[in-house]
Amino acid sequence: MGSSMHPRLWQKEVRERLERSAPAGMEESIPVVESVVHLLRTSALLQEVSNCLLAPHGLSLAQYNLLVVLYAAPEHRLPMHIIGEQMSVTRTNITKLVDGLERGGWVERKACPADRRVVLATLTPHALSTIAWLLPQKWRNVEALMKYVTEEETVNLTHLLLNVQQSIHQGSIDLMKQQQKETTAS
Repeated sequence: MGSSMHPRLWQKEVRERLERSAPAGMEESIPVVESVVHLLRTSALLQEVSNCLLAPHGLSLAQYNLLVVLYAAPEHRLPMHIIGEQMSVTRTNITKLVDGLERGGWVERKACPADRRVVLATLTPHALSTIAWLLPQKWRNVEALMKYVTEEETVNLTHLLLNVQQSIHQGSIDLMKQQQKETTAS
């Protein structure tokens, strides 16, 4: 799975590569860029481990997440647009995910009894039993992967990640405004 290089050596390699490649005058940005590199690497490792657990069931991580969203919903069903909001993905992506899950026998599309224009994605009995079995497995795996991180570090990590998410959200808004100004000025 992934690189066999020890994390400390890999960290040193990343730092040295960033120092060699930093644009002139941007050396002060190295720690920020290094953090993002390690955040992306961590995300990739978590996805790789998750995919190994899900592969025997023929599920991608995105499909599994959609199934968990439905599993947690009242009556294990939700309108498609609500799934998209909860997963922060477009309607097109949700449609494609549900199409694949429907072909695999994981979900069914049903009309909403209160408004027949609304399509509900509903877990099948097969999906319910599989997710009921997979969920504790996934949680145990997460516990095993994080066993060398203290509870205090976990809480701090959560707060840092939430701050990073907020910064990325606000930063992307700022970048779009800047791009609009530059486009309008030219």
